[in-house]
Amino acid sequence: MSEKVIRSTLETAMLTALHPRSCISLTCQEFHNNGGLLACAINAACLAAIDAAVSMKCHIAAVTAAITNTGIIVLDPDGQQEQEARAVCIFSFESQESKLVSTYTSGQFSKEEFQRCLALCQAAAGDIFAFYQDALQKRYCPSLTADGESDDD
Repeated sequence: MSEKVIRSTLETAMLTALHPRSCISLTCQEFHNNGGLLACAINAACLAAIDAAVSMKCHIAAVTAAITNTGIIVLDPDGQQEQEARAVCIFSFESQESKLVSTYTSGQFSKEEFQRCLALCQAAAGDIFAFYQDALQKRYCPSLTADGESDDD
């Protein structure tokens, strides 16, 4: 099931029409699962596609939120928090306008709880996009400092 979610989420962003009769194959392997596996896999797959220079109209960031039995929302829950949660929501957002791309939920929650999870995850997705930018800058422009100035100056 999670393979289909990852695939459909990434296909939303990839410009596959630019490469007809081509196949993009991505392999994700789970080495350790301490919660948030689906969101982590979506983020890793997106970063791998970016690193492989796959043409994309936007980047994707996924965030997991768990709703406890007392109604508290926990972002990026660990495995135990996920197991004990009343509901778990995974939201994926695109980078250009922070629009919702996909959602995967389990458990029971109210409309208000869903909306709160959505808003918190949308805000947290901005941190993931910033991480992507930092990671790519370090990989491809290592001579640039944090303020965008060259170390050579």
